[in-house]
Amino acid sequence: MSLSTQEPSILDAPRSRAIMGCVVTFTITSTVSLVLRIIAKRMKKASLCAEDWFIIAGQIAIYGMAACSILEVVLGGAGHHVYDVPHKVTDFLKVLVAMQVFYGTTLGLIKISICLFLSRIFSAANHFRFWAYSVIAFIAAWSVMVILTAFVLCQPVAFNWDNTIPGGKCANQPAAFLAIGVLDLLVDLMVLVLPLPMIWNLQLPLTNKIALFAIFGVGIFTMVISILRIYALHTVSYQDITYTAAYPVLWSFTEPAIGISVASAPLLRPLFKGRVFGSLFGTRKGSKATGKLSGDSSFRRLDEEHALRSVRPNVVTISAARPRHGSDSGDSWESLAHDTTGINQITVKHELRMERT
Repeated sequence: MSLSTQEPSILDAPRSRAIMGCVVTFTITSTVSLVLRIIAKRMKKASLCAEDWFIIAGQIAIYGMAACSILEVVLGGAGHHVYDVPHKVTDFLKVLVAMQVFYGTTLGLIKISICLFLSRIFSAANHFRFWAYSVIAFIAAWSVMVILTAFVLCQPVAFNWDNTIPGGKCANQPAAFLAIGVLDLLVDLMVLVLPLPMIWNLQLPLTNKIALFAIFGVGIFTMVISILRIYALHTVSYQDITYTAAYPVLWSFTEPAIGISVASAPLLRPLFKGRVFGSLFGTRKGSKATGKLSGDSSFRRLDEEHALRSVRPNVVTISAARPRHGSDSGDSWESLAHDTTGINQITVKHELRMERT
């Protein structure tokens, strides 16, 4: 009996099909989310701001990751065992280096965009801006570390895919990749927790707060993917790299692709105007202002580019009055500036100064 030496088809392996399915699906969803985000901004006649440009750059990097993921399947044999595609291992490892660069770049851009968004809507709270930019600095440092790791972990760089180079060496790659994954999970947690104290302090009904927590808490999905990626990295074996690294490739693409949708979700309110969204994020059409602040002055409407940065008392006028002498009617009053004797009515007038960005 003779053994067949025919090379397996690209999509014969379930893991290969899973990668291709996720790449196609989440490339579409991330693109649609970004397009809807831009449409929502245009509906509000708002120009693109820094957070939008960061997310657009992140989406461009997503396309790079999508191309790398497809190349891992087509050229690198991702999802197949090494003994089925031995001649593709070199290409797999080459593309893996490029994918790591895109991974660090894409996630960094998306998470910085989220932090810029949060610092904008809570811009009146100076301490919040400090913490937001501290998290941004941590994210930037993490991204640089991920990118540098792709080039310095093995020396020379070509030793990543050609271990026959004399004098070449690599550090502990599995440990390095796990450390990157754990720090990524830590960043996700920091971004998730960042707005929670501000939301809790808003003067809103509990149900509205819960709804806001749910909207900002969708980042939990990316945390779940980060955990799955860490577990997948733990199972990688360089003896069968094309098979065992298939799921890390899948999760590495899925996490930032879903991140685009997560970052865009809070800004899509103009597309879904209605009772629920209107009551959560602004006044419904046709409703009248009451002259009272319904929420914390440090919170800006999610969909408004030029919302109030701060609303604070600028002038406070206090006037006191008492009935005129000899008058039995309480309808006739005399304003008093300094004499407080016999005062039985005090009026406090607040004049608010509103600043726009």
